[in-house]
Amino acid sequence: MRSRYNGAPELILQATMNPLLDKKPGVGIGLLGPFGVGNLGDASIQEAMIQQIRQRLPDARIFGFSLNPKDTERRHHIPSFPIVRVQKRWMEEDYRQRQQSEFARKMDKVNDIGIIRFLRRYVFRVPAECLFLIQSFRRLAGIDLLVFSGGGQIDDSWGGAWGHPFTMFKWSLLAKLAGVKTALVSLGAGPVDTKIGKFFVRKALSMAGYRSYRDENSRRFVNSLGFRNDDEVFPDLSHIIETNCLQRPEYTSRKRLRVCVGPVPYCHPQEWPTHDPQQYAAYLAKMVSFCGWLLERGHKVVLIPGSVGADDVVIRDIQGKIWKLDQNREKAQVEIPSIRSLHDLLDTLVQTDVVVSSRFHGILLAHVHGKPALGISPHQKIDALMEAMGHSQLCLNIDRFTVEELAERFASIERSWKELHEQVENREKQYKRALKEQFDTLYGVAEPAAATVTALTQQ
Repeated sequence: MRSRYNGAPELILQATMNPLLDKKPGVGIGLLGPFGVGNLGDASIQEAMIQQIRQRLPDARIFGFSLNPKDTERRHHIPSFPIVRVQKRWMEEDYRQRQQSEFARKMDKVNDIGIIRFLRRYVFRVPAECLFLIQSFRRLAGIDLLVFSGGGQIDDSWGGAWGHPFTMFKWSLLAKLAGVKTALVSLGAGPVDTKIGKFFVRKALSMAGYRSYRDENSRRFVNSLGFRNDDEVFPDLSHIIETNCLQRPEYTSRKRLRVCVGPVPYCHPQEWPTHDPQQYAAYLAKMVSFCGWLLERGHKVVLIPGSVGADDVVIRDIQGKIWKLDQNREKAQVEIPSIRSLHDLLDTLVQTDVVVSSRFHGILLAHVHGKPALGISPHQKIDALMEAMGHSQLCLNIDRFTVEELAERFASIERSWKELHEQVENREKQYKRALKEQFDTLYGVAEPAAATVTALTQQ
């Protein structure tokens, strides 16, 4: 992996010489991303970032900028602010219960009235948005460095051009006007299909003092948008997360395995960006059949969410269909642990033998614990993750896979578990070293970077 540091010395210099430090102790670092909506992969990215900052800069003041500040404060114990003016209802934990209320249904009907919709969109929204921008600008006054920290933020499949691309552009511009340096760290890229989305992304990238991508495909994708670069490529930030979980005893060719299955609501009408009930039903049927195959072989099936709320829907559907297959629920060795936090997920993963997942971070966090994983990929990022691990043969396309293929790949993991485990552990050590190098550079701990700062301050 490349380890270029274009712009990094300027970031370190900015963080160590900002006049605000004369008034307040510690560097102010903001972590911005579309987290806070129950996605535990995003939570792992931010937790890893916070851990690494606190190791290097114990006095740093860390702030979150997220879609759901309350959730961010609760999960990561840092003061947080919103990155959008209006918090979507689906971001709230109790939305699925409240949306069934009579009052909620009446309000939806009122909002559908033409004049009400016009007033909300064009009369009330513009002044409110201007006020939000002013508030956001003032919040940046206490920040020395704004970090767009990991995840697939260069993407317009969720929310279109006015989702991630506009958010990146808006906050990059606000930071530039406030005199705050920005860093785009281990970001994933693609797809961005809209012209205005591509414009927003190019402008945000051009304003960054430091950029890196989580895989080579993301860097090439950014080039394809018309932003020519030779920036850094580093692994996803979650690879360096530190956990206190107790490892399960070493695998010894047990006949009965504990298998974590992490499904996604693929093409579900309420939980996926593209809606196709037939595709969802087909995916669901194949996952149920595969779980049935695992149970017939005597394995324990543990259904786990990667995104709290969204994945709960498909987990309930799978559970219900499995129980119909086997009326004796005690015989069906299916476990659905209560997973509401990152710690819950890590605790569950560390006690498993094999992970089968359609979630990027479901696979990645399994690898962090040395567990072989089988990917059912709805996105190219999972293909890239498995290819980098050297396990492309354990990755199947979500549209084209068959239950027979999935069973065959799983059987190959049973036969080669120890070898796969060793490969995963060796690659994870490499990832951790690369990320340590990136963090040392960003936060001025590595000796070469520290020497650069000293030379600049003496000029």
